[in-house]
Amino acid sequence: MSFVKGYTLHAMYTFDLHCPIKKHLLLQYLGQLIFLGTFISSAQAESQFEGWYGQAGVGANEPNLNLSSTPLVNSTPPYSHSITTHVTNSSNLSGVITVGYLKTIRDAFLFGVSLDAHPFVSPANSYALAISQPVITVNGEFQNQSNYALSMTPTWQISPSSMTYLKLGYVWGSVAKNYTTTRNGASVAASQTINLSGTNVGIGFRHILSGQIYAYTELNAVYKNDNVQTNTSPAGSYTATSGGSYYNAIFGIGYRF
Repeated sequence: MSFVKGYTLHAMYTFDLHCPIKKHLLLQYLGQLIFLGTFISSAQAESQFEGWYGQAGVGANEPNLNLSSTPLVNSTPPYSHSITTHVTNSSNLSGVITVGYLKTIRDAFLFGVSLDAHPFVSPANSYALAISQPVITVNGEFQNQSNYALSMTPTWQISPSSMTYLKLGYVWGSVAKNYTTTRNGASVAASQTINLSGTNVGIGFRHILSGQIYAYTELNAVYKNDNVQTNTSPAGSYTATSGGSYYNAIFGIGYRF
């Protein structure tokens, strides 16, 4: 009986291995498993945040503008006259529209680029400049008209639905300068547009709400290069330097395409 059982098992074993129909099915099945495993691995490697996105947010903006000046120099003794300056910084609401792209680099690390547009004109920040002798006063306003920022965004996915990121980039925009110069009771109004550029740094957090829709928050700091302007008149000449920085906190909604 044992010999019969052994022969029977051996015969079944031999038949199963050499049956061309079952070998074909086995290879097909293994191929399907390999394909499925590769697909699953690829799906896991791609972040939910990868790809193009657009977002819009609002928040608070805190400017830190500055103004300084050299003394007024003329040909009349004592030849040099002091100038005092003053700037009023006013907090305001800020808005931003952003488009960008993220690409998975390795594991939970992504890298991307973004373009921010601040299309809204900010409230004016007043400034004053006073010359001791001859008595001349300049009263005016600085007002941001538009700002743009092109940034690199290294990103870390901290969970399947959340990520945090840094921003580092280049910012440019224009500032409107409107002012009135008064001397001996006579006033002259003037205006000009100053183009400024600089750098921006920031940190942000994003969380998926549903499907392709997510909420985000950012903290940003923008540092603009100073604008140097030499003013010459019959009263003399002086050089004024204006510039500064601003900080904002943004909250908004975005969509990943």
